[in-house]
Amino acid sequence: MTAVPESAARLSPERETEIADRAEREHLTPGPWRLEYEQCDCSDGYCHHGAYVAAVATPEPTPIAAERLARSGEDPRDYDFSRTDLGDFSAADWELMAHAREDVPALLAELAAVRAERDQARARVAALEAERHTTNEALSNAAEQLRRDRDRIAELERPTVEAKRAEIRQSYAELIAAAEETKDFEGAFDVQCRLREREEQWKREDKEPVR
Repeated sequence: MTAVPESAARLSPERETEIADRAEREHLTPGPWRLEYEQCDCSDGYCHHGAYVAAVATPEPTPIAAERLARSGEDPRDYDFSRTDLGDFSAADWELMAHAREDVPALLAELAAVRAERDQARARVAALEAERHTTNEALSNAAEQLRRDRDRIAELERPTVEAKRAEIRQSYAELIAAAEETKDFEGAFDVQCRLREREEQWKREDKEPVR
């Protein structure tokens, strides 16, 4: 992960606007610009110039060439696109070139800082994604363990539950027997109905999942 240098001066909105303005002014010569080189033909043995920049080639003819072509109506030639004199460039061109030595490093530094911030954000997102995955996995394991524990508790409690139900059935049976002994058949029937309701309730409880 690339760290953002704390001491690096960030590009202010005002500075950015200033640079953008120079790159978008009217009368800027359209690009791309291409350097044309020539080979030095000095023969004194002391020159050592080698190849040097002789002109800047642009997609549009120079101002002088454009004026001549407009008068003559002839097609432009290769040298009409080569700018060799100061006057071949507009004031906006020179403003752009003169400030490029400071503008380009400033823009590159800002780009590096923005990319570093992007890398830090990506790393943080990746860490959060990994953390979330770990948390979800832990929660899933905990939920599964909770289900197992509840099933085990229900299993251990089952004998006690059945014993309690048996006591209740016995009490109902005794009530029914007592009612029948006294010829209270209506009361005996009522107790039998309540016992059936209780049995149905127990069946529903047994079918419900353990919570």
